[in-house]
Amino acid sequence: MRLYQGVDFFLFFEDFPCMGVPGFIGANADGTSSIYINTLYCEKKQNETLRHELRHLALGHLWRDDMELPDKEWEAEQFWAPDVRIADDFSYVELTNSHTTQCG
Repeated sequence: MRLYQGVDFFLFFEDFPCMGVPGFIGANADGTSSIYINTLYCEKKQNETLRHELRHLALGHLWRDDMELPDKEWEAEQFWAPDVRIADDFSYVELTNSHTTQCG
């Protein structure tokens, strides 16, 4: 399933109060998601963080109660894994095959 920026998820680039968190994703009441990226970090780190958060979205982590947070974080860090496709301009993200968790 392909999820589109501006339809299924929204991006917000903001100065956070500090550099403790590079970004996060949250579910909205209408079924969409919002991704917040901390602009206090360099552009490279912002892009890495955005890719990480988009992987959470594509892998359905916001709605999975069968996984612990450390497992979700580990899975979202697997940038080399071919199971998630992210557009170069971040306009969409999609799960590219039947994904099964490798941990737990």
